[in-house]
Amino acid sequence: NIADSSEISSKQKITDVLTEISGVSIQNSGARNEQMIMLRGFDSKHTPLYIDGIPIAVPYDGYVDFSRFLISDLAEIEVSKGFASPLLGANTFAGAVNMVTKKPKKELEAEANIGFFGKNGWNSGIALGTNQKNYYIQLALSKTKQDSSDLSDSFSETKYSNTIGVIQPKGERLNSYFEDQKINLKVAYTPNETDEYSFNYIKQEAEKGVPPFTLENIATESSSTTARYWQWDYWDKESFYFISKTTFGNGHYIKARAFYDIFQNSLLQYTDKTYTKLGTGTSAPSYYDDNTAGASIEGVFSLQKDSTLGVSAHYKVDTHEEHIQNAATYKMQDEIASLGIEYKNKITDSTLIKIGASYDMEKVKQADDSNYPASTKQKEMSHGDAN
Repeated sequence: NIADSSEISSKQKITDVLTEISGVSIQNSGARNEQMIMLRGFDSKHTPLYIDGIPIAVPYDGYVDFSRFLISDLAEIEVSKGFASPLLGANTFAGAVNMVTKKPKKELEAEANIGFFGKNGWNSGIALGTNQKNYYIQLALSKTKQDSSDLSDSFSETKYSNTIGVIQPKGERLNSYFEDQKINLKVAYTPNETDEYSFNYIKQEAEKGVPPFTLENIATESSSTTARYWQWDYWDKESFYFISKTTFGNGHYIKARAFYDIFQNSLLQYTDKTYTKLGTGTSAPSYYDDNTAGASIEGVFSLQKDSTLGVSAHYKVDTHEEHIQNAATYKMQDEIASLGIEYKNKITDSTLIKIGASYDMEKVKQADDSNYPASTKQKEMSHGDAN
C-alpha cells in the first residue's frame, strides 16, 4: 500500500494515514500515552518504521511513538504487509512502514497550510524548495498543538474516584495537552536523471501530558497508585543521514546510506493531579539519552528481461543511557547486523515471483542491571537468527 501526497495533505500525523489502510490498526499505550501500530496483528517491534529507508526506533525497547511524527513534509507513506523485502534489514517479520520525504520538482516551489481541530487544537506547515539542473534544496517546517481535549457530556466523575478524591472531573480531560514541531532540510546533488547524493537533517521537538488512568469503579481497587500523574517536558529526536544512488550498466544500481539518530526525553512523575510535587525513589524524574549510528548498502542488478537480483547489508549500533534523579546511571548497547538477498521475476503483468532470504545478528555489548549497581554488566553476548 502507498499513501501519496494527496492523501497526506489533509492529515497531521502518520497515525491519521495508517488508520485508513486495511490490515493496520492503531494501538494506544495508556501508561506512556503513545500510539503504536498493529499490522495484521503484529506490533511495531515486528513492523519497523523507516524514513527514506533509514530505520527509526527507540533503543530502550524498540518501540516508537508513531503519534509524534508530523507528515506535511512527506511525499508518500509506503506500507509493506506480510512478505516484506529482506533487503530492508532486520525485524520486518510482519512488514514495514517507510516515510518518503518530499523533494522539489520545479525551479521554485512554495507550500503552506494551516488547520484547526477539536476544541483548541491547530496545526500548520510551510515548505520551500528549488530544483536546479544539478542540485535541489528543500526546507519544511511544521507544528501542531492542543491544550486539552473535552470529555463527553455524559461522563460521570463519581465512577472515577478513590480515597484521595476525584481523579477525573467533568469537562476537560486532565493532562491531555501535546505540542510537536519539526524541521526537515534536504540538500542533494543530482548529476544526471538517475543518480542522487543527498544530505538530510530532521529535528523533532515535542512535549506531552499523560491523562491519568481512570478505571471505572476505581474505588474498589486495592492500589491507590492506579492513576499516574506523568508529563514529558521534552521528547526530542534529531536525525542526520546521507543517501546515495548510483546507476551503471543496463539498469543496475547501488544505494548507500549512513545515519546518526539522537533520541532524548524526560519523564516527570508527580504525586497528584496538581502536578506540583515530584515523586522520589523509583517515581523520581528520569531522563533518556539514546542514539543510533549505522550504515547500509544495497545493490540491484538486472539479470535479464523482467528479472533482478538484489543484495543488501545493514549495520547499526543502538545505545541507551538512562539517568534517574539521585540514582545511578545505566547504559545498554547493542550491535545489529543484517544480510539480505532477493530475486524477482515478473512472469506476467499481474504475476511476480519473489524469492528471498535474510540473516540477522544481534550482539549485546553492554547491559547494566538497573536494579543493582551500575557496574554489574553483561558483555559480549551474541546470537544470530536466519530467516
